[in-house]
Amino acid sequence: MRGIVISALLVCGLLLPATTQAGSANLHKAAAPKRKAAAPKQAVKKPSLEDVQQAFEVFCQDWMQKLAVREHDNIAHIQWNTKPEGVEGEYVGYAQDHTCVVKDGSIAPVGKIAYLEVRYEKQGKTVEEAKESPARPLETTAVTEIFRHDGVKWIY
Repeated sequence: MRGIVISALLVCGLLLPATTQAGSANLHKAAAPKRKAAAPKQAVKKPSLEDVQQAFEVFCQDWMQKLAVREHDNIAHIQWNTKPEGVEGEYVGYAQDHTCVVKDGSIAPVGKIAYLEVRYEKQGKTVEEAKESPARPLETTAVTEIFRHDGVKWIY
């Protein structure tokens, strides 16, 4: 009876003879995709401190331009509060004066941008008049942003 069951399994393809099973294992190994050898890493040339400083000057100017755009958007979206004497609203702006400094850190260069963030107020009898009024500074905060250079670009 045992011979009949094994024969039936052979016929149905559920059991392969020992020689076929070994050949099948080798077939699977041959069909498996071969891994490529890891490409040798090319040495990345470390930028000079002068190159990093020049890149930071560009980065710094871009950063300050982004703050100018943010201030413009803040002015455009002032929430106006109605008072008995008219309307008033506040927004955050940024002083144009700033400093950009690069220090060559032990692991990566570090850049610092220092500027002033100013909370302003505008007032007027109407919203239109308040929009045209000169901004009055209410509060000034010194801000220092710190960035690192990853060998290719400045990271924030």
